[in-house]
Amino acid sequence: MSKDTRKNNKEGFVLRLRTIGFFMVVSSLVISAILLYSISIIQKDFDELLSSTEAYLQAQDNATELKNTTDYLIEQARNYVVSGDLKYLNDYYNEYENLQNREKAVEALEPKMQEVLSYPHLRMAYNFSKKLNEMEAHAFILSLKAREVDFTDYPEQLKTAIISNAEEEMSVQEKIDLAVSLLFSEKYADYKSNMDENINFCISGLASLTDKEKNTTISNLAQALITQRYFILASVSIVLLTVLIIWLHIIRPLSENLQLIEKQEFLKTSGLKELRVLSDAYNNMFARVRKDNEKLSYEATHDGLTGIYNRAAYNSYFDNIDDENICMFLIDVDDFKKINDNYGHDVGDEVLKKVARLLESSFRKDDRAFRLGGDEMCVIMRNVDESNRELITRKYNSIAEELGKQEDGIPAITISVGVAFSNDGIAQDALYKNADSALYHAKKDKKSKIVFYEQ
Repeated sequence: MSKDTRKNNKEGFVLRLRTIGFFMVVSSLVISAILLYSISIIQKDFDELLSSTEAYLQAQDNATELKNTTDYLIEQARNYVVSGDLKYLNDYYNEYENLQNREKAVEALEPKMQEVLSYPHLRMAYNFSKKLNEMEAHAFILSLKAREVDFTDYPEQLKTAIISNAEEEMSVQEKIDLAVSLLFSEKYADYKSNMDENINFCISGLASLTDKEKNTTISNLAQALITQRYFILASVSIVLLTVLIIWLHIIRPLSENLQLIEKQEFLKTSGLKELRVLSDAYNNMFARVRKDNEKLSYEATHDGLTGIYNRAAYNSYFDNIDDENICMFLIDVDDFKKINDNYGHDVGDEVLKKVARLLESSFRKDDRAFRLGGDEMCVIMRNVDESNRELITRKYNSIAEELGKQEDGIPAITISVGVAFSNDGIAQDALYKNADSALYHAKKDKKSKIVFYEQ
């Protein structure tokens, strides 16, 4: 081989190496560009999901807080006009300012919620809340004038409330009676009902949108994953190291997290920095969604005051059991109205909480305690029949002994109890009727006793 030939071959080899190197660099840049673009699309989807979900959750929080605040204002307003105790009026206006601040938060969210069809219902709910506030202010001014209380230091809403000449000329008792009737009127109840309906409609729509956004993001992630795999497999023979790095730091974390999303579990914070940031953002969002769902589920089945199961849970409880031997332990607090009248509703609430705590701690884990309404509670015991009367009586005596102790500002109280057994699969309504009949005889006799239903 001549010197010129060797020189030409060397130059050709170098050229081929340069061509291959250039091709590898270009291929790597192209693949990297494609991957970076795909990641940016995913990040954009996540950012949009996070932004919209945060707005939805904030709107849900606003709706829930509006309901809770309004319920609290109604309670304080009614307590004031009935009792004349200015503590309730002061508590009302302390919380009233928070209601106005939350309304401003709703207005600030409106630009982000223009496409959310259910969001205007939250604005409608606030409008009904304002109507309630107007009626409350009317009742307040009547009550304040009747009781000759100086209200110059109270908020502007109260100073601008107007009463008619006819109302001005009413007697003290007539003004108080009118104030009370306003806050217990059918019109007042209708405003509250319309507000609750709009809040529930808004929350339902926002929850549906949250699920829709989540499903869309999952679909986009799946499509992005397929695209990435295609380009990586196509370039495996050229940039093996690049493929390995991409597999370790992008593909595998995405694949695992996509499965975790489908299983509705928290993502792993692994891979590139961008993926770790996205995983953290998703995990934060998912934690909030799960917490809100758990909160909504808990509030739907538990009594807000005592923490035990509520009437809704009681109504559905019998649909999920098929035991033939069931016992109903129906409780009524003796003279509960007098407790409220003599000690105030706050003490009355503490009494109910104490009874509920004792019911939960005195029975088995499989037994269920419910608050059916007011001071009426019950415990459903499974796998219990007539032979357990003595055991049930001992439980009653133990509970009655604890309730008879005066502690922490809670007066000594007594309870009456009616007990009925299922009698081989007796229907729910009949079981309650029998227990209620036994309870009636307990209270009719001398109260503070337990009576078992007899045929």
